[in-house]
Formats: sequence, structure tokens, C-alpha cells
Amino acid sequence: MGKEKGSVLKDQQIKQTQYASNELITQPYSMNSIQATYPLTEADFLKLTRIDSPIHYFVIGLFFTIIVNGIQTTARYFAYMNEDTKSIEKWEYYLLIFLIVIFMVSLIIDKMSKKEKQEVEFRIKNHFQRTPVRYRVGRG
Repeated sequence: MGKEKGSVLKDQQIKQTQYASNELITQPYSMNSIQATYPLTEADFLKLTRIDSPIHYFVIGLFFTIIVNGIQTTARYFAYMNEDTKSIEKWEYYLLIFLIVIFMVSLIIDKMSKKEKQEVEFRIKNHFQRTPVRYRVGRG
């Protein structure tokens, strides 16, 4: 197929080695691999590149608040059991439970907001898996 003088390879799938003459090699030819680009909209770009949402930072701060409050309440409970201090107030338990509930709700909201970013990444991945790569040999 490529061995005959003057044969042209154009829009063909190359499955075997092709030999070129010196004339072809000395001329300015190029080989390209071409794949359709993904039509990335500005909205998709912002979903991919934005810094984490404020809810994400709120969830992190709330998590550490719960840890500190839990340690403090636990320490007061053990001190009460050893009769070193007065009993723990009910509001301290309620506060810990309230913080945990708010944390869970915020965590769910945060996970749902990250879903948009994952959907865009999935669409881009599918685009490049479905779009064939084409190779082109030609001048310039």
C-alpha cells in the first residue's frame, strides 16, 4: 500500500508499517493525531475550578467544634463521677446533640454540592472515551 511510487495515504486507518521515500522525508511533512475537543462552557469550568464552597469550610469548623465540646463534656462527666465537680448541665448534652445534628445536615449539603463537579468530570471523561482519535499525515 505505501510502497508504490506516488501512492497516497489519506483518511485511511494504518494497520501496518508504511515506508516513505527520501523525497517525502526531506519535504516539510507533519503527522497529527486529532481528537474532537470538549465544548467546555464557562459554567462547567467554574464548577471544576472553584475553591471549595463555604459550606465545606463550615463543616470542617463544626467538626472540630464538636470534638472540643465532646472532650470537654466527657472530661466533666469523669470529674463528676469522681465527685470532683458539680453535675453536668442538661444544656451541655443538648448543645452536643444539636452540634452533631447541624454537622450531619451540613455534611449532606456539602456532599450534594460536590455532585455537580463530579457530573462535569464524568461528562468530560465520557466525551474523550467515545470520541475517536484520528491521525493525519500531510504537508506543513
